[in-house]
Amino acid sequence: MVDRYGLMGPRIKTKDNFKPIESCELEKIRSMLCFYDFHTMNSISGYDAVVRYKCPNPSRFGDVVIGNCSLETYEKLETVIMSFFIKGVQLLSEQICYIIKYDKSWVVDKRLCVSLATLLSNKQITDAYSGICVEKESKVIELFAKSCFRYNSFVQFAFPETQLIITPTDHLDIFFSSPAKQELRELLTKTISSDERKLLDIKTAPTY
Repeated sequence: MVDRYGLMGPRIKTKDNFKPIESCELEKIRSMLCFYDFHTMNSISGYDAVVRYKCPNPSRFGDVVIGNCSLETYEKLETVIMSFFIKGVQLLSEQICYIIKYDKSWVVDKRLCVSLATLLSNKQITDAYSGICVEKESKVIELFAKSCFRYNSFVQFAFPETQLIITPTDHLDIFFSSPAKQELRELLTKTISSDERKLLDIKTAPTY
């Protein structure tokens, strides 16, 4: 089975290594990331950076849905930013990631993301939970990032030991938040390739 708009079907293989976390544990995780305000989604005493396309208003997945651009055109953009995201995660020494949703649903439209919806269902992760504990190598991380880029999930990837929060959005950008400005800059500089530098910018994120 193939998901609409080119997403992978539910037969995708992934390590069976993620689980929901209870509210009390999630609050402990948030308290470990006290530099960050999860309501305003900005650092209180840290640094927010954003990685985004240099070209203004790149095609978004919404443009595919309404017919303003082809899926192929969009996927080329998504592939680049996804590659950056995955490399950034893999460079972290921390092996456990906490996925935290900031919307009522893990997946807005399950038909657009059958693979992810099926994996969540198999692990009995319902919308009653707001956090998931997952090993860094799990394919679930990439599936969630893709769903974020496609306006179908609204989650953040938290690494409490590293003191890092990563937030991909449907604007095809990725926000990075950390209390350690220099260390974050070094991570982003190490992550971005020479080819990606031609397309992507690393900038200080605006505050709201």
